[in-house]
Amino acid sequence: MDWDPDGVAILSVYKYGSANKAMEMEDLLTSCIQRLGLSRTDIHDREETRYEQGLIPLTGRDRRKARQLLDKPLYDEGGAEDGWRLELQIMLMLNIKAELQILDEVPGALHKTLRGLSPGA
Repeated sequence: MDWDPDGVAILSVYKYGSANKAMEMEDLLTSCIQRLGLSRTDIHDREETRYEQGLIPLTGRDRRKARQLLDKPLYDEGGAEDGWRLELQIMLMLNIKAELQILDEVPGALHKTLRGLSPGA
């Protein structure tokens, strides 16, 4: 997923469903979903990965989306997705987002991301 409010929202829909489609989604939820994509640790590791060139300022729409997500109980402090809450807060504080394409700029970055998913890695 991209490191932006929309990426978090999409992940949330896959894991918990959509409030708009609650009746239709029950059999489609994937509660054991693993997150694949960028995270705050990738963004903070600027010196090693040279992500500075791939960071994008948040738009007004991005900021509104992040605040809407943070208003949901799922993202409350100590809630089910406290880590996602922190990701959204950091995006808002730094006023940046990043798309997966920045991994193309860093040799081995995609491999490192994928390796983090495999058991025993």
